[in-house]
Amino acid sequence: MENKAGLILLEGISASGKSTIGRLLSTRLPQLNYISSGEMKRPYSQKVFGQNLSSLNQEQSFQINSWFLGELKGKFQEGAYLIDTHYTYHLPNRKFVRLTPEQYLPDIEMMLLIESDPSEIVQRRVNRGRGRDQIDKAFVHTELAVEREEAQRLSEKFNKPLKILYNYQTTPRDIVEDLVNLLRKYESSPVI
Repeated sequence: MENKAGLILLEGISASGKSTIGRLLSTRLPQLNYISSGEMKRPYSQKVFGQNLSSLNQEQSFQINSWFLGELKGKFQEGAYLIDTHYTYHLPNRKFVRLTPEQYLPDIEMMLLIESDPSEIVQRRVNRGRGRDQIDKAFVHTELAVEREEAQRLSEKFNKPLKILYNYQTTPRDIVEDLVNLLRKYESSPVI
């Protein structure tokens, strides 16, 4: 592994399988440090705004994500970091906020987007304790479309490689093997 910092975004909507895949990938590639952005951002959001992350408006979302990415950039001078987060998030009124502040995109090595079948996402959310009657499958389709659109917009605007991974009709371990092979193909990848 080279002695430089590398940030890889692993993003997707809630219950798409990001955390499972991220943890498996960091186990498979121990030099890749897995970071759940929510674990860092939740306490900061409560401290600064007195609100949950899911209640922040666009300006607050950019502010907290700028803080988060700034913390990563400042603390981690070398090594590779896989950041489990979202490109977008929907508010209770079903409007979406963008989460990735553009000034940090030059520091990103690669962008990954995990997608899953809407029915599987609904089932995973039910398994996590949400009532099926609280989940609108049609809105899950909207979430997936908005997340993909934002990932593609950022990838094109900043000329960053974007890999979309489909977490259905396959296993997370198969996706991880595909990711390991993908990372090895990129000469600039900090995990090879």
